[in-house]
Amino acid sequence: RMEPDVQNQGYAAGVASAMAVASGVPVRAIRVKALQHHLAEKGIIPFETLEMVDNFPPKDADFDRAIRTLPNDYEANGKARAKVNVTMEEDEDAVWAKILESDANRFIDGFTVVKKIYVKGKIFNIVVKQ
Repeated sequence: RMEPDVQNQGYAAGVASAMAVASGVPVRAIRVKALQHHLAEKGIIPFETLEMVDNFPPKDADFDRAIRTLPNDYEANGKARAKVNVTMEEDEDAVWAKILESDANRFIDGFTVVKKIYVKGKIFNIVVKQ
């Protein structure tokens, strides 16, 4: 299934290398838009790609958000059932409130919660009984 993608990646790398040799520059210094245009003409990438703006390097705020917000697994009966996004600073009560507001609530609805095990920033396990 992945063979065409691997072939296209190899083709793009080859074209980029040829562009670098022809221009006398390292591969990292080629005109990326020219490579993208060529790949679009060949049907390897969509033409819309030419309109996209690179977001590298990421802004400090993006790093901050990524570091502070982590997906936490919610498990029921020993199986991961849902992911709830929480910040590193949130305590057990705040995470529990988010679980109850999420679609994960359906796994505990109608059961009695016997125990909650929360490892901050990592996982929230819930033991229930009927």
